[in-house]
Amino acid sequence: MKKIMAVDNHPVMLKFMTNLLEKKGHEVLTASDGLSALEILETSIPDVMFVDLVMPNISGDKLCRIIRSRPEFNNIFLIILSAIAAEEEPRLADYGADICIAKGPFNKMAEHVLTALEYSDARRSEGPSSEIIGQDKLYERNITKELLASKKHFEITLDNISEGVLELTPEFKIVYVNPAAISIIGIPEETVLSSNFMAFFNNKHYRRIMELLYDHDNKQNAIPYDTPVELNNKQVALNLIPIKNDDRNSFLVILNDVSRRTQIEAQLQHIQRMEAIGTLAAGVAHEINNPINGIIGYAEVLRDQSDEKDLDDHIPERIIKEAERIAEIVKNLLSFARDRKEDYSPSNIKDVISNTLALAKKQAIKDGIKISVDVPSTMPKVKIRSQQIQQVFLNILCNAQHVLNQRFPEFNEDKFLEIKSESIKLEDQDYVRTTFYDGGTGIPENILNKICDPFFSTKPPGKGTGLGLSISHGIINNHGGKLLFESVEGEYTKVMVDLPVI
Repeated sequence: MKKIMAVDNHPVMLKFMTNLLEKKGHEVLTASDGLSALEILETSIPDVMFVDLVMPNISGDKLCRIIRSRPEFNNIFLIILSAIAAEEEPRLADYGADICIAKGPFNKMAEHVLTALEYSDARRSEGPSSEIIGQDKLYERNITKELLASKKHFEITLDNISEGVLELTPEFKIVYVNPAAISIIGIPEETVLSSNFMAFFNNKHYRRIMELLYDHDNKQNAIPYDTPVELNNKQVALNLIPIKNDDRNSFLVILNDVSRRTQIEAQLQHIQRMEAIGTLAAGVAHEINNPINGIIGYAEVLRDQSDEKDLDDHIPERIIKEAERIAEIVKNLLSFARDRKEDYSPSNIKDVISNTLALAKKQAIKDGIKISVDVPSTMPKVKIRSQQIQQVFLNILCNAQHVLNQRFPEFNEDKFLEIKSESIKLEDQDYVRTTFYDGGTGIPENILNKICDPFFSTKPPGKGTGLGLSISHGIINNHGGKLLFESVEGEYTKVMVDLPVI
C-alpha cells in the first residue's frame, strides 16, 4: 500500500482518483491547487504524487520544481497527469517529474494510472522517462492550442518587463512571481512561492504594508517612490491591485526598485545644498578677510611696541596665532566655494598616490600604521587636476591616521591602512576606483550621510575645521567623479574615490 497525493483543480478528477486508488488499498490525499498541496506536504509526505499542470495558485510545473528543490521530498515519485499532452509535450526533465500520463477517457486513464504506479518502484532509480502514457489516443484541439499560445505570450511578457509582479492569495501567500520580482526579493522562485508576502519586510515597514493590504477597498493602492519601503536592502515602490473573480479573489502586486532613483535624488539635493553653502561661504569669507587682516596688523603693532618697551609679547603672539588660524579657515572656505579653473591633464593615479604618500607616510610609520598599496601600473589614465586630487587623498590619509591612532594608541597588528586602485564600470562609464580601507574606529551609521557637510567634524575642538571632506567632495564632484563611504562602527571605514577614465 502506498500513500498517494492527487493534485488537480477539478473536483470530478479528484473524486475519480480517490475512488480508483482507495479500491486498490492505497491511502489517498487530495489538493485542489499547488498551494494546498504544499500545505499538506508540511505534515504528510506521500510516496507518489499525481500533479495536473494547469492549476490556479501555483501551477503544476512550478509545484514540481518546488518539490524537487527540497531534500525532504527527494523520494516522492512525481507523475504529471495532464490534459494538454497532445497540444504541448511536457518537459519532464525541466519539471523534475518521473513520468507523464495524458488525460483521456476515464476507463483508459484508470489503466494508465495503475500502470504508472507499477513503474514507480522500478523507475525511481532510473531517472525520468520521456514516454507519455496514453498520448497515442489523443488528438490536438485548436482551442486548447490557442489558449496555451495566449498563456505563453503573457508569460513571456511578464518574464521580460522590468517591474516585479507577484500574485497573492487573500491570506497574502505568494502564488506567482516573475523574474524581476525574484531579482528584487533576492530569493529563488522555489522558495518565494507559497511564502507569506509580509515575511519579506522588517518591522519598520510591516505596518505600512499591512495597512495597504487590509485597507484596499477593492481599489488600486500604492506606496509611491518618494516614500518607499525597504525590501532586501532595496528601496521599493509598490502598487496593489485587487482582483475579483467569481471563484477566487487575489491581489496583484507591482514592485519597482527605486533605489537608484532615490540615490540620485539624494545626491542632487546634496549637490544643491553644497552649492548654496558654497555661495554663502564665499560671501562670509570675503566679509571676514578684512577684519582678520586688521586684527593681525594691530597685533603685530602691539608686538613691535612690546619689543621696544621690553614688555611681555605673549598676548600679541597669541592674538596673531589665533587670527592666522581664522585666516586659514577663511582660505579653506574660499577653496570650498570656488571652482578653480586649473587645467586638467591626463595623469596616472599611481603617481598621484606616490606623491601623496611621500607627504604622509613618514608620520604613519612613526605612528605604527602598516600601509599597503595595490595600484597596478596598467591602470588607465584619468584627466584630473593632480594637485587637487592629491589634496583629497592627503585629507583621507590624515583622517585614517587620526582614527587609527584613536583606536590603537600603541602598536597593534590591526593598525592598518590599505590603498587599492581598480578599473570599474558604472552606468556605461569607465572609472578608476581608489579605495582607502582602514581598521579604525569606523563611522556611526547616524552620521554617515553628514560627514561631507561643511563644518561637521568628529574631531575634538582645535583638531579639525570640518571642511576637509566638504572640500574633497566638491573637488571630486567637479572632476565628474564620486566620493563614496562604507563603514561599520568600531570595525572599519572604506573611502572610495571614483574618477572617470579619459
